[in-house]
Amino acid sequence: MMTGDSNRTARAIAARVGVDRYFAEVLPEDKAHFVEKAKANGSKVIMIGDGINDSPALSAADVGIAISDGAEIAREIADVTVGADNLYQIVTLKQISNALMKRIHTNYRRRCHQCRVDRSWCGRFDPADDIGTASQFFDTCDQSGKHEKSAGRMRKRIDK
Repeated sequence: MMTGDSNRTARAIAARVGVDRYFAEVLPEDKAHFVEKAKANGSKVIMIGDGINDSPALSAADVGIAISDGAEIAREIADVTVGADNLYQIVTLKQISNALMKRIHTNYRRRCHQCRVDRSWCGRFDPADDIGTASQFFDTCDQSGKHEKSAGRMRKRIDK
C-alpha cells in the first residue's frame, strides 16, 4: 500500500485492512515511478486511487481503478471506476474478469477444434469453386480468431 498520508495513518489503515507492507508520505511521482518499475520487472500492475495525487500512477498502471467518490481527474484517467465506497467491488471485478477469460479461452479452443473439423470436410467444396478461396479459408484457420468470418464468406460463395 502506498499513500501520501502520514506514517501513523498508513499504519492504522494497513492494520485494519490486513496489509503487511505499506509506504507512507509517498509523493505522486514516486507512486508512478514505483508502478513503472514494477511493470519493467514484468509484473502486471493494478493501481487503485481516488485523488489527484494518484493520477500519475493510475495512468502508468496496466489497469487504473478509481473510486467514484474520488477526484474527477482520477476517474477520468482510470480504466475502471468502482461505484462502491468499499474495495470489495474490486474482488467482484476480478471474479468477473476471471470468468470472462475462462469463457474466451474455452471458445478459442472450440474454434480451433472446429477449424480442424472443417479441414476434414474438404468434400463440401465444389471443385468448380475458386481454389484461392479454399486456400484462404485454410490459411485463416491457422490464424485463430478469424475462422468464423472466413467460414461465412465460404458459405456465401458455396451457396451461390
